[in-house]
Formats: sequence, C-alpha cells, structure tokens
Amino acid sequence: MQDYLNRIRINFPAIPQITNPDGVFGIETTNAVRAFQRIFNLTQDGVIGRGTWYKIVQIYVGVTKLAELTSEGQRIGIGETPPTSVLREGSRGHDVLQLQFILNYISQFYDDIPPVIQDSAFGRTTRNSVVAFQRKLGLTPDGVVGPVTWRLLYQVYKNIESNVGIITPPSRPPVIPSPSPAYPGTPLRVGSRGNNVLLMQQYLNRISSRYPSILRLAEDGIFGVGTQSAVMEFQRLFGLNPDGVIGPLTWNRIVEINNSIGGPSIPPTTPPAYPGTPLRAGSRGNNVLILQENLNNIASRYPSIPRIAVDGVFGPATQNSVTQFQRLFGLTPDGVVGPLTWDRIMALTF
Repeated sequence: MQDYLNRIRINFPAIPQITNPDGVFGIETTNAVRAFQRIFNLTQDGVIGRGTWYKIVQIYVGVTKLAELTSEGQRIGIGETPPTSVLREGSRGHDVLQLQFILNYISQFYDDIPPVIQDSAFGRTTRNSVVAFQRKLGLTPDGVVGPVTWRLLYQVYKNIESNVGIITPPSRPPVIPSPSPAYPGTPLRVGSRGNNVLLMQQYLNRISSRYPSILRLAEDGIFGVGTQSAVMEFQRLFGLNPDGVIGPLTWNRIVEINNSIGGPSIPPTTPPAYPGTPLRAGSRGNNVLILQENLNNIASRYPSIPRIAVDGVFGPATQNSVTQFQRLFGLTPDGVVGPLTWDRIMALTF
C-alpha cells in the first residue's frame, strides 16, 4: 500500500509522500491514506479497509497503465485533431492504428468497450469495439468511423488523458462517468432532471444486478417516484437515512458500490482467513458479504449454485446456495459455513 500510494501521488500530488516505505503503518502513511480518501470521496479515517484497499489498487492500476499508454500514444503520434478519413471494416493503415490505440486507451476505463489488437487492420474485433463505443455515446452503431465518431473518440480520449471527468456528447447521450464523479453540490430529489440524475439511474441499475431488491429504472434523467423508491431501498440496504434524496452521503455511497461492482478493482491475492466461528442462517456482517461475493463468483462457473444478493445477511437464499455448493463439492450439505466449507469456497476463487 505504501508503494502504491507513492506511485499514485505522481498523478495526484496532493497526496503526501511516504518517505520511508518500510511496512510500518505510521503517521506518514495515515496522512497519505487520508489525503487519498479525501480525493476519491471515501471516509477520511486513515484506515485501509476493504473499500479503500480496492480503490487504491484500482487507481494504482489506472495510473500505471495510463503512463504506459500515454508513452505509446506519443510514439504513434496522436495529435490534437482527429483524422479526416472514414474507416470501416477492411480499412488499413496508420489511421486505423490510431483508432485502435484510442479504443484500447478508453477500454482501460470502460469495461463495456472491448480492447483490440493494434495491427493497423480494421477487422471484426475493431468493428465490434467501435460499435460498443458508438452505443455508449448514443450514436448509430454502424461500426463506421466518420467525422462524428472520430470527434467523440478524441473527446473521450482527451478527457481521460486530462482527468476531466464526465463527458456530455451531443444529441441524446448516456452519461460517461469518470471513475469517481464528484457530488454535484445540490441534492437530487423527486422533480430533479438532467445528467446527474441519469448517472445515478445508471449506477443504481448496475447495483440492482447484485442487489435485486433495488427496483430497475428507466434511464431517462428524470427523478420520479420509481427513482425515489430505488434510492430509498439502496439507503436501507447500506445503513443510510431512507429519505429518497441523494445528498452527498448517498451520492458517494452509490458511486463507491457501483465502482466495486463495475470497475476494474483487483482483489487481494491471498484468500480471507476463516472468521473463527461458523456462518449460518441469521449471521450478518462483512464475513457474510465476502462469502456471498465468492459464492456468486463460483456460481458463474457452476450453474447449479444459485446466485444471491450480496447484502451481508445470511438468509434462506444464502443458506440454499451454501447447501448446493456443499453437495456439488462433496461436503456435508448442512448449509453452515464452517472451516472446511469456507476454505473450499476460497480455494475456488483465489
């Protein structure tokens, strides 16, 4: 963590340097962690818990990859204005190489835009990536890179490069969020409209894929009663005042949970240790949350294990998922997570 924070401060100099990264969590490390938390809208407690750990790793990966890509872009010769060529499947040459570089650059930050091979040949994978980008920006997804697509590719690329944040393209755009968009300064409530409402609707819909009790919303940028109900359910799940208003606490929590689901977070490389006491129906807390996340990871490969809400509550659905896991892997199917079941689950996910 000390090495990661020192690398991050090259891009974010407001983080104080840890002069002697020695593996001892002293006052310099605490100050660096607090500065990091302040910049990325986390609780400024100077403690590296699960959320701060993931965010430090995510930003470290981002800045190191960004540096690598930036130097590559200078070699390729990405200028200030986009090419005038129209590219489509079958095109070849330096402009295709520029296109592929920009798509790869953007794909580091947006999971739904796939990376491509930089071979100067506009093949099927390049077309698929262009189509994904066009869909993201609300353009006609025809896979052809003309003036409008070129301009928006450059706009997104330059915005990421300069760490600007949210891009608002013309016509009817879905909002492209920065990794941690800042609270807009005024609460969002019933009657609010605009890009900030649209961004929260997109985030809540992504979160609802893991927390099914949150109502899925029409992404229309209008804060109606449906959005209010989804916000209230989110607030109940995460211990906030369920008033249906997105103030700074709710905004930052929605962003944090969205990033933990959809962002390029990298988990620790060693599995969490058995908590010491069995987890069973009625158990609650972070260990249950870890269990549920890892069961869902395994369920993506073993369909007989049902997916469950990741809510930190060991209810009937979690018990059933545990029982199915135990049956599948030759353990006593009692629905209780003791040391054998815990270690087997972690062995399959780490």
